Amino acid sequence: MGTDRAKHIDIAKGISITLVVLLHSQLAPYIYFITEPLSLVRMPLFFFLSGFFFQLH
Repeated sequence: MGTDRAKHIDIAKGISITLVVLLHSQLAPYIYFITEPLSLVRMPLFFFLSGFFFQLH
């Protein structure tokens, strides 16, 4: 059941999911300096990375 997964891609997906959650949380006003500069790339990054390795079986 071993699969060859690219760990750096999984890490990038995790970071983008975390950014989305943080933006929608009550912490958003306190971490504005983190979420605002990355606001243009957080969702496209997640979708690109998810679709990049999608395979139909």
